[in-house]
Amino acid sequence: MEKRTLVVFLVVAVIACCDLGTEPGLDPHDFTVEATTYACGSWGPVVPSREIALLDIYFGRRTLGNPDDRPREESIAQVEALGGTVVHTFHLPMARAIMSVDSVHALSANFVNGVPDADNFRVEVLVKVETPLSAGDRAFFENIGATDLQEYSLFIRALVPDAAIPAIRKHPGVGYVEGRGINCPD
Repeated sequence: MEKRTLVVFLVVAVIACCDLGTEPGLDPHDFTVEATTYACGSWGPVVPSREIALLDIYFGRRTLGNPDDRPREESIAQVEALGGTVVHTFHLPMARAIMSVDSVHALSANFVNGVPDADNFRVEVLVKVETPLSAGDRAFFENIGATDLQEYSLFIRALVPDAAIPAIRKHPGVGYVEGRGINCPD
């Protein structure tokens, strides 16, 4: 076998055997924690039991000009600057990251949730609607996997799969889809 052929074979073998896009030891399943929330400067009902945890970080929109379908680049950079690794970006200004629980207070985020199930990508959303939901609208939300649907006059609250959010945005009569926020008293 020629040297060139051997080198090409070895490079192909290394690429086939290794996932070069992930750091070893960063399986999100290894960092799951209790269902808990950091908001308004503290954790509740409990502080996560791990020093490094899998967390859903809701950044919120700072202005109407910010994207509503992904986190801002600055938000991702902030997580990384604090030593975190983003493992998923949602179709909202939200990301899932593995990071130090002690550094959460330094994030510019509306709230942070501990993630007890690394395979669950369901998020609570508020959906502005132009009219009360019809039977067809309710069927649409059921078909995309929405649960805990609560109807109010011109918006609904629901728990939905992240992957369904683009379809919700395109549904007739939907004005916007936002993640739920938490208001902190000053």
